[in-house]
Amino acid sequence: MPVRNLVSWTSIVAGYAWNGHGQKSTEMFRAMELQGEIPDEISFVNVLTGCSHGGLLRRGWVYFQSMQRDYSLSPGKEHYCCLLDLLARSGRLDEAEDLLASMPFAPDEVACKTVLAACGIYRDLERAIRVADVVLDDHAGSSDCYLLLRNIFCEV
Repeated sequence: MPVRNLVSWTSIVAGYAWNGHGQKSTEMFRAMELQGEIPDEISFVNVLTGCSHGGLLRRGWVYFQSMQRDYSLSPGKEHYCCLLDLLARSGRLDEAEDLLASMPFAPDEVACKTVLAACGIYRDLERAIRVADVVLDDHAGSSDCYLLLRNIFCEV
């Protein structure tokens, strides 16, 4: 890589993360840190995405905590959605629902749909109804949520 800066490193991490190479995205993130680049919020969104898509649950938690502890960065909705996705893809629906309820801001449609989709995969109708209640209270016009919920009812 001819130019090594935060943007180029983050692009590499993102490329691996979004193309199913979670392990490689974390390796590039670590290489970036070792080269002295200080990750920003966007870097963390991408490495958390890599952890989620690669099933790297424990590593994802470590990065989420490191973001706050080591870099004094406050996680935003995107980071929480990545963590929700990581938990949901790993089948940790109890923890995903707890995180959804305890986030420092109201869950948005993306966060709720992330957990709803996992409820469909794991055929958890009761949880899907609870999560849908949360999202539909705030986003009543969301046809995506109604479709996800309908599909879960049909599959269970």
